[in-house]
Amino acid sequence: MFINLKSNFKRYGITIQKKSFPIELIRKANNELKKIDLKKKNNHIVLDKNSRIKYIKDLDFHYNFFKKFINSRLLLTAKELLNENVYVVNVGLHSKTGKNSTPTPAHQDNFYWSRKPANALTAYVALTKQSKKNGVISYLLGSHKHGVLKHKKSNIRGFSSFIENKDILKKNFFSPKLNPGDVVFHHCNTIHRANPNLSNGVKNSRKSIAIVIYGESALENKKMKILYLKNNPKI
Repeated sequence: MFINLKSNFKRYGITIQKKSFPIELIRKANNELKKIDLKKKNNHIVLDKNSRIKYIKDLDFHYNFFKKFINSRLLLTAKELLNENVYVVNVGLHSKTGKNSTPTPAHQDNFYWSRKPANALTAYVALTKQSKKNGVISYLLGSHKHGVLKHKKSNIRGFSSFIENKDILKKNFFSPKLNPGDVVFHHCNTIHRANPNLSNGVKNSRKSIAIVIYGESALENKKMKILYLKNNPKI
C-alpha cells in the first residue's frame, strides 16, 4: 500500500493519495465553512483583498467539526512517510475565491516551523476541484533535498516570508489536478507556491485543509527560529 507513496515522497518531496476522504465528509466540510460569520472580528481568520477568506489558523480548534479530518489512516500514512511516530500540530484552511484573490508566494514550510531534523510534512486535503486555473498549489519537485533556503519578508496576507531567488522561481513547478477528497503529502522543505484564482465566482473556489504533522524527532531549532522571527516580529 505504501511503497509507491513512500518512493514518490522520498524522490520528489510530495506524494498524492487519491480519494482519501469520502465525498460526504467533504460536502459537510464545505457547508460548515459557509456558516462562518465574517462580520465578527476573528483574529484566526485572514481575509483576502476581495474580503473573502484566504486563511484560517487552527481551524480544528475554532470549529470542532474539522477534527474529523484527523483519522488513523492519515496518521498511519504520515508515520510511514516520515519513518517514525507522528503527531498533528494544527489544521488550517487555505482558500482562493473569485477575482482579486492573491497569490501564495514560493516558500518552504520549514522556514516557518524551524524544525531540525526536517522530519515533518503537510497533508493538503482538497475540498474542491483544483487546477492551475483556480490556483492549485504547485511544487518544485525534489527541492526538499537541498535544505531551507533564504526567505525574505513578504507583504502578502497570511504569508510572512517568501523565496525571491529568480533561478528557483523560473524553474518548472508541478501543478497537480486534484478532486475533492484527494490528499497531497508534501515534505516541510519542499518549495511550493500558488497562483491567484483566475476563475469567476464562488463556484470555482479553491479550498483546502492543510494538516501540519511533525515526526517525534523534529524539534524546534533556535537559530532557524530567529531567522523566521526577523520576518515576523509580531509573534
